[in-house]
Amino acid sequence: MRFPQSVLRKLPLALFVPWLIAACGPLYHTTYTYVAPDSVSTRECVQDCAAETQDCVARTEHYYRMCEREDEDMAEDAFRRYRRAREEQKLPLKKSVWDFKSMSCSSHQSEHKAQCDAHYNSCFTHCGGQIIPKQECILFCD
Repeated sequence: MRFPQSVLRKLPLALFVPWLIAACGPLYHTTYTYVAPDSVSTRECVQDCAAETQDCVARTEHYYRMCEREDEDMAEDAFRRYRRAREEQKLPLKKSVWDFKSMSCSSHQSEHKAQCDAHYNSCFTHCGGQIIPKQECILFCD
């Protein structure tokens, strides 16, 4: 018995997906409830935490935009050199400017955003607030 080529190409995927699902187990998402302190002075403390966090996030966003601009400039320069070399060799282009982007800015941004959030959480609890985590199963639950 012969199988069509399209079936044979899909067979590894058909075998891999059930294995992957079985191997993963449940997937959880954690949500946090912030319980602010009651006194006026501690609420002001929490407001200061929020202001510091907004500044942190703004600096992170600013750095991300600068990083992206620099990455685009470097990618365009590298692509121009690549294109010139390919034209000199009379070879077709096989890459685009996107192939020269480093894409490291996004990971750096999320890392710094996580640091801003961690600072806020620490500041919030230092002011007398409580952070209550709640885990919920969102995928492959029993």
